[in-house]
Amino acid sequence: LKDWSDKDMDKYASYYSKRFYSDGLNKKQWVRRKRYLADKYQYIQVTGKQFQVTAKGKRAEVVFFQDYRSSGHATLGSKTLKLVDEGGSWKIFRESWKKR
Repeated sequence: LKDWSDKDMDKYASYYSKRFYSDGLNKKQWVRRKRYLADKYQYIQVTGKQFQVTAKGKRAEVVFFQDYRSSGHATLGSKTLKLVDEGGSWKIFRESWKKR
């Protein structure tokens, strides 16, 4: 959340699995879209709360309430991240969003 808010796109992209896929986009396409948004908006502020983590073996799921605000868009909702262990580091494998 911090790196997305800071628009640190290289660090932000490092959290995603090379096998990431969501909203019809692979990792390269996803990061390209996020870079576009980071350039488009003057500011991005993303916060989360009520984190729930479940893990089993080399997979985990994180569900939390997200508050997203930027100079061109604002929304509240539930974010779900599916994580996978890649070489000892947790990476985002899938991501979904549900508006509240």
